[in-house]
Amino acid sequence: MEVNIMSLCLQLDTLCRQEYTTHHLHGNEHGKACSTFSDKADMVVRNMQHVLARYHDPDHLEVSLFLSESGLDKLFPRVASYIANPSTFSAKLKKTHIDNYLLQTSHLHHVLGLTRQIHQDVIYTGHKYLPHQLAVLYQAISSIPSGGKALSAERTNIEENFKALKRSIDDILDREDVSLLSEIRNWILNLTESIIQVISSMPQCMTEEILPVAQVLQQ
Repeated sequence: MEVNIMSLCLQLDTLCRQEYTTHHLHGNEHGKACSTFSDKADMVVRNMQHVLARYHDPDHLEVSLFLSESGLDKLFPRVASYIANPSTFSAKLKKTHIDNYLLQTSHLHHVLGLTRQIHQDVIYTGHKYLPHQLAVLYQAISSIPSGGKALSAERTNIEENFKALKRSIDDILDREDVSLLSEIRNWILNLTESIIQVISSMPQCMTEEILPVAQVLQQ
């Protein structure tokens, strides 16, 4: 049940953020929500009530009370604010724990995806775009909201070897060769394996944005 309610909270939170953005762009931080938003939001709230009805006493379907008792109101303050007063809301709510969680995890998934793609390309495909791929990977690592320092050695490794890699690729393209030098190939494989290992181990510095969400879910 909690998973279903949390999924619906995410839906409503997304709607709220979109509505807040609209209000901010129009310089209106307080005011009535538009009818389209209200219709969609009301539908999500009704779905929450249906979920509670399947698992709880039908006479006690107050969504706001369930959010408070489960701690979900702390993860989704925009949702709690809307449910408390659907007709109006404040657009001044700061970034929430769930915002930080989603941002952190999306960045980590992005870095992992890029790293695995490079690893597979070196083994099975080609090398023509490796300099560009590594430059994108470097920027992605640098953009991790918290815990990027856990990959500082890998960032430095890319910085120190990037020019040598680019020269090697240029030489290969000039010769119309099809194979990387073994030392370059092994360096990239070791680099990508190291990045994957660090992220998969989830060092403490990378969990700062994740722990508040985990703590609520463990209640």
